[in-house]
Amino acid sequence: MCSNVVLVKGLAETWETKVRKWLEEGKENSNMIIDAKWNVKLQNNNPRVMLIRNPKVPFDIGIQIDDNVTSVVLYTTIETATVDNHLRLKIFRDMLIRNDEANFSKFFLAGRNDNIAVRCDLSSKYTQKEELNTALESIINSGRWIMMQLGVKGNVPTEDDIAAFVSEEIKRGTPESEIEKKLLDEGLSKETVSAIIKKAKPKEKEKKTKETDVYIR
Repeated sequence: MCSNVVLVKGLAETWETKVRKWLEEGKENSNMIIDAKWNVKLQNNNPRVMLIRNPKVPFDIGIQIDDNVTSVVLYTTIETATVDNHLRLKIFRDMLIRNDEANFSKFFLAGRNDNIAVRCDLSSKYTQKEELNTALESIINSGRWIMMQLGVKGNVPTEDDIAAFVSEEIKRGTPESEIEKKLLDEGLSKETVSAIIKKAKPKEKEKKTKETDVYIR
């Protein structure tokens, strides 16, 4: 049995139950991505294998749990099996450099078409909500980073989108240094990050609303 359990009204609550509860319930006025109220689908009714989705995230994210390891995996639709060798080599090089730079998430290839994917492995025994939230943030940032690197269109955020996100983070009291780090982790240049933060700052004094913002970057 997984050792990460707590007692709820006299019953043992398993780790997978806690994870699903955090994802589905959400939490108003939280700035943690895990509290964004995710749609959770169990694979073959297995509570330890989940596919989670959020309208603001252009990726499917899988969570697989066993007694020792909780794997959080982001799947993209970017295939590399059929691209020319020169571009393929560049993509692999960029991903390896990113793997060295990122603290949590790591790129890998998934499926027969070598789709780009990102994963983060956590301890099922000792991980808490904050660590799981960090894992989600990290793989989402990496997913958006590779989309920007390859010029993939679609749900990649515009500068105005990012400025709106920064404005909301400022309203919540998130330190500017933390915001800057998140944007740099997404692959934006320091000059671009400084310009976006400067653009968002005038909105800092706007009245704070109670509506939960789940705009994910």
